[in-house]
Amino acid sequence: MTPSQDEVVPPPDGPRRGHRTRRWIAVAVLGVALVVAVVMLVNHVERAERMQDERDAAEQSAWDNRTEMDQVIIDTAARLGLTGAPREERETPLTCMRNDGRPGLSYLAHGIEGEPVDDVDALLGQVTDYWESFGYTVGRGQVGGVPGVHAQTQTGAMLELISGPGATVISGETICALTDGRPGAG
Repeated sequence: MTPSQDEVVPPPDGPRRGHRTRRWIAVAVLGVALVVAVVMLVNHVERAERMQDERDAAEQSAWDNRTEMDQVIIDTAARLGLTGAPREERETPLTCMRNDGRPGLSYLAHGIEGEPVDDVDALLGQVTDYWESFGYTVGRGQVGGVPGVHAQTQTGAMLELISGPGATVISGETICALTDGRPGAG
């Protein structure tokens, strides 16, 4: 029996119509998930940039770190009984590359050159103990055959004391900072 022209035949409810509906729902869900993922990624990147900006703003300038390192050198010399005036150093910053890949600036600290000492091992032990009391990472070594102690501060500044037959020298270099901070510097 074939339908006549007057009879209405409903469209088939077969898998084709349901399949299209499920496909559109799946596409819509994937689209929403993609938009949510992009929004979350953008928020994460913006938050990371804000956090980096806050860390950068809180970071000490190279000049301020130099002032701090100069004081550590003066205090170390006084503690050890070394006499000598701070050495003149260049008053312009050095360029350096930071661990994060950005360029920075550093200064040489005003080192102190004093007389040689009789018991170098005792001196190196005192310096090691003193610098470790600040939480610095300290090690011993030799520079050109002259025994010494080197230290790195928590912020990355470097200190060194060497003592040989001609002199005892304490020197250092500041952190590799983003900003100069020197009075009158642009």
